[in-house]
Amino acid sequence: MEQNKSQIMAIHKAADPSLYGMKATVQKLGGFAKFELDHKLNSTQFYNLIIRLSTTVIEGEAHLNQELCDRLCATFKKAWEGGEPFKGDLNNELYLSILAGFRSYDPNAE
Repeated sequence: MEQNKSQIMAIHKAADPSLYGMKATVQKLGGFAKFELDHKLNSTQFYNLIIRLSTTVIEGEAHLNQELCDRLCATFKKAWEGGEPFKGDLNNELYLSILAGFRSYDPNAE
């Protein structure tokens, strides 16, 4: 888990600070500029969001899906480095799960 934390925080810290908002990130992910929320995420909040998106609860126990965590990290890194990983594919399951995660995430609850 500590390796994940270092990796996730490094991705966030390497990004342009203007991309820390949800709207800017959604634009970078898919080229679509409209999004109803614009929370700015610090490194800890970004880490918590990625872990939350990568975790499933089975029989009351939380299980981190490492493969999904790695995919999310690579996706955000690519987006923040100038790529648009979901451009033309806005119905992609991972993209939709990120949007749903943004909508349900309250960074102020941390």
